[in-house]
Amino acid sequence: MKWYLDKKLWLCMPFGYKGCGGNGNRFISDYQCLTTCHRPADLTYFNLHCDLGKENVKSILCESIPGTRDHYPISVCPSGYYCKGGVFSDRCCNIKNQQIYDKNTDNKPKCKNGKDPSEHYGKSCEDEFCSQEEECIKLEIFAHCCPK
Repeated sequence: MKWYLDKKLWLCMPFGYKGCGGNGNRFISDYQCLTTCHRPADLTYFNLHCDLGKENVKSILCESIPGTRDHYPISVCPSGYYCKGGVFSDRCCNIKNQQIYDKNTDNKPKCKNGKDPSEHYGKSCEDEFCSQEEECIKLEIFAHCCPK
């Protein structure tokens, strides 16, 4: 398994490397990928958590902790959104999208056989990052490897 930077999501993702050719966007570990490719913190965080990686979504700035973000006008989040704190700014985040993101990552999906998936998840099963002893399961955003 090797790693590449997905430039749309700004995440290092695994893929099955067959050992022939390639380019500069191939790393031997997720650590090497992460330390080589520095991502913009808030951009990636909000893009994934709030918008599921969709581009051109209008950002609504808010204030998750009152009195802490006085350098821009404060908005109240519309219905179906909540104010999510970030490193450099706070933004209104779509609640349903956050739940889908959590299902795909933090709350780890369950495998059909009741076992836990491996710790790594990828963008697509087509990246062939699961071992021979695992089955790839694709969810809304990411794919996971489940023991057979």
